[in-house]
Amino acid sequence: MTEFENEIYAMPCFATLSVNDVASSVDFYCNKLGFKKIFFMEGPSGETALAHLRWAMYADLLVVPGKQEAADQKGSGISLTFACGRVSVDELAERLAKAGLEFSGPAITPWNAKELRIKDPDGFLLVFTEQADSRKDFDEVIGDIKKAQG
Repeated sequence: MTEFENEIYAMPCFATLSVNDVASSVDFYCNKLGFKKIFFMEGPSGETALAHLRWAMYADLLVVPGKQEAADQKGSGISLTFACGRVSVDELAERLAKAGLEFSGPAITPWNAKELRIKDPDGFLLVFTEQADSRKDFDEVIGDIKKAQG
């Protein structure tokens, strides 16, 4: 276990997802994607009222129960991006393929990122990213983009 997995700190930025089934979402995030469980808060009936999950230091996710919106609206126009570090994009792709899940990537972007995209059970788009070519500096990346644009 690494130090960050249980550390509690002020989170400068985090996402909260309102989901149909907290247990199913926790299973997806932890057992399929590899997030770590930080803590759970029970509601008055003993159900999970909040699940605090962590991808990496300062990449926290809160999952709470909520009523599902129309399928074509929930998650539309929203993506949550997580920088890889504990596991590479390629390793995550292997994990997801073994689990039989649909995803896109890994793909190299013009901004020198290798990205994998997957939707969670409630339709939220998750993007896992890492630097594609560590030898390229910012000026090289911008130069490559300008060349590609013509």
